[in-house]
Amino acid sequence: MTTVRLGVGALGAVAVGFGAYSLLTHLGLAALLGLAAWMAVALLLHDGVVVPVSTATGHGVRCAGRHLRPLSRALIRGALVLAAVCTLIVVPLVAAQQVAGNPPVNATVLQGNYALALGVFWGVLVLVAVAAVVVVERYSRRNSRQTTRS
Repeated sequence: MTTVRLGVGALGAVAVGFGAYSLLTHLGLAALLGLAAWMAVALLLHDGVVVPVSTATGHGVRCAGRHLRPLSRALIRGALVLAAVCTLIVVPLVAAQQVAGNPPVNATVLQGNYALALGVFWGVLVLVAVAAVVVVERYSRRNSRQTTRS
């Protein structure tokens, strides 16, 4: 196993080195500074916004759903994470549509009504999550009643 880990680690180091070499040889100073700024802002947003919000949400689900089964709480947290990730992907597209004007500058990228699609996605996600929680709770309560009768 040590040989496999060393091989995978070496392969990863080569990939990182190749990526760094490619960045330095193909991008100018301005692009590298822009990339560094983007990465710094992404790190700040992740550590300063995403992590605290997801931690607080997880704690809120645990407190508010203390009468629910652990699987139901996990389903709710999973639905919230899925909604958050999809929202983070779609919101920049919605913003770009607002800036791009009519017709958009790049019609191949900014097609469709992303805001409506996100709303429909949220609605379907809520319905599926609620249905899954109802099924889990009913099934587990029915099984616990049958277990106590026998």
